[in-house]
Amino acid sequence: WIGTFGDGLIVFNPKTKSHRFITEKDGLINNSVLDISIRQNHVWIATLGGASHLLTDQQQNAGVYDINSYDKEHGLGNNFVYCILQDSKGNVWFGTDGNGLIRFDGSSFQSFDDKTGLGDKVVYSLAEDKDGDIWINTASAGLLHFDGSSFNNLMATEGTGSTIYSLASSGNYVFALSETGLRIINKVSGNMVELNEELDIRRFDAELNNVFTDHNKVCFMTA
Repeated sequence: WIGTFGDGLIVFNPKTKSHRFITEKDGLINNSVLDISIRQNHVWIATLGGASHLLTDQQQNAGVYDINSYDKEHGLGNNFVYCILQDSKGNVWFGTDGNGLIRFDGSSFQSFDDKTGLGDKVVYSLAEDKDGDIWINTASAGLLHFDGSSFNNLMATEGTGSTIYSLASSGNYVFALSETGLRIINKVSGNMVELNEELDIRRFDAELNNVFTDHNKVCFMTA
């Protein structure tokens, strides 16, 4: 699954080397894709015009789709969606530019913003840890941890001198890639270490949400 900026989705089959485009003509809400979340045969797409849900067959056959879309008028509150996350409980989380964090339980939307504990209206990145807690990277409130009932600020953006690009979680650890290095948070102990220039790791330049996790592997793409 490949998201493009202006040309919609590309579904590429590495076995057959074949591909097809999915665009607004096929029901995608917007052709500029910012993030993709895949869980089993549910594919959620974050775009500049809202979010689309693609239901594939169990084999994710590129020719079988049911597409439903959501935008400002359908509960998202904002059409500019930076990131999207399907959690282990069946919820879908949206990080928006202006309406904070949105949780969709399949039937209704709930909003968290600067007035409801989040502390910000702009959410850049999301990750779920092994306990089902949500980690949120915001524009001005920094990095927050949500245990289902309250938000805890782990890392204020102000004063850190760096921007967090991507979040990921594996085991007891949460990883935050920033322009100054890779910060690793131990959820159990609360300790945080940063792999940075002091360890001969150069400053990073990256786009938002260029991260991939698979079992015990976490991969970030940087420039």
